[in-house]
Amino acid sequence: MHPKGTSSRFALRAPRRLRLLAIIRNTKTDANLGGTPQVTPQVKIIAFCSEPRSKAEIANHCGFKDIKHFTARYLKPLLESGQLRMTAPDKPNSSKQKYITVQPSQ
Repeated sequence: MHPKGTSSRFALRAPRRLRLLAIIRNTKTDANLGGTPQVTPQVKIIAFCSEPRSKAEIANHCGFKDIKHFTARYLKPLLESGQLRMTAPDKPNSSKQKYITVQPSQ
């Protein structure tokens, strides 16, 4: 006996519907295959430093709390590659040191 308003045909199809819904949920679509490209911290830093910024400002903007790790992992490589420069290169440890993006020559 089936509850009022349902047929045995529906009762047999319900598990199939659940299986189909599970398949649909797990199917890769264009939206979840590549969707939005991730922005790397290096790209954020280069864009943010279009005007002079302190190390703390840059780290905060990128969501880093450990300044030492941030400097070693991101800031130094950008300085070494020439994508960033110090505003006072003769005083690298100055508390007033700022960093700015190097504009590529055209």
